[in-house]
This record gives sequence, C-alpha cells and structure tokens, in this order.
Amino acid sequence: MRIELIRYLLAHEQRGRALSELLVLSGNLPDDLKSQTEAGQLFLNAGEPRRGLERFRQALRIDPKNEAALAGAGEAAFEAGDYTSAQRYLRAVDAPSVRVSELRSVTDLVLTRDPLRPGLSLRQRQDRVMAGFRRALEALDDCVTKQPAADNAFESLRAEAGTLEPELTPERLRRTPESIDTAWNLIYRIEQQTVDVCGQGSAFDRALLLIGQRHEADGR
Repeated sequence: MRIELIRYLLAHEQRGRALSELLVLSGNLPDDLKSQTEAGQLFLNAGEPRRGLERFRQALRIDPKNEAALAGAGEAAFEAGDYTSAQRYLRAVDAPSVRVSELRSVTDLVLTRDPLRPGLSLRQRQDRVMAGFRRALEALDDCVTKQPAADNAFESLRAEAGTLEPELTPERLRRTPESIDTAWNLIYRIEQQTVDVCGQGSAFDRALLLIGQRHEADGR
C-alpha cells in the first residue's frame, strides 16, 4: 500500500520521495475522517504542515470535535507559524496529551509576550520586552550553571544587556521607542546562543525564539 511506503520513506528520512507519494495519495483520497486525519499526520511528519493543516481541517468538517483531528490541526498550525489558529484548535482538545499541553503553553506565550505585535500601547510593549529581557538573562544564568565554561562566551551579551537596560524604562522609551526593537534583537540573540550551548530551555524560551524567528522573517 502507498501509505505503508510513505511511512517507510519517512522512517528512513527520505522526505522528498515520501512527499511525492503523499501528493499522489492526496489526489485520490477518500473523504472520510480516518483517511483525512491520517494524510494530515503524514504531511506533518513530512515537514509540510500547511498541507497537513488542510487535511486536518477537512477531517474537522466531517467531525468538528474529533480529538485526533483537533490535536493534529493545532500542531500543524503551530508548525506553520499560524499561532492564532493553533491556539484555537489546541484549546478545543478536551483530553490533551503531553505534546498538546506543551504546544498550548508555547502558543499562548507567543501570542501574549510579543512586544512587537501590532496594536499594543507603549506601556504594553515595555512590559512585554522587560519580561523577555529578564527571562533571557535568566536563561544565560541557567546555561552557565549547566556549562560553567560558557560564562566567558556570554560576557559581551551581559555587557550589552547592562548598557541597554536603563534605556527600557517607560520614560526613556517615550523618547526613544526604537529601543524596544534593539532590546528584542538582543533577547533573540541571547536565546539563540543559550540554545546552541545548552539546548532547549523553558516554554518561555522557546516562545521567545519563535517570536524572534517570526520578526526576523518579517525583516524587523
């Protein structure tokens, strides 16, 4: 069967061939819950979350409360960077797995901690950037605790943070609001370097990285 071949190819990291087979499969896919959900998961495993999301959404048209389709749609939307949709789907899962719970936490943080999100007041931006700033410095400390030899490598980041922090008060930001972008760039670089040295951190750390990646892609 083609599905078994696709699973075999994915298991052996032959994603290009698996995707070609998947595209053929999806063109002749029965419009039933099992087939659509299964195809959605295969697309997700093949690194094609947007195509996977289409299949999961079709499954949800058949059964809007199906837990597997909701969880799959949430993960696919998350991997595609559509965090608003991901939050909606993930919150609708009544019996979340560990994976769904983790994705919920990170998604909520991405949506509530982004200081560059449109429509925020200056005070809201300041609150969010300071929360990210504090967490980034904590991530540095956590990483040094695990890897003491990394302390020297982080010295320039600490110095940059020490120079920038006085500029992040509400009074200073009214005069130089562009400091929020500067601070966010530093937060993102700190999170990148701590992940490189010490591996993935907390849900908040992961959210900060995803927010940074989103704005990097936007050219911010």
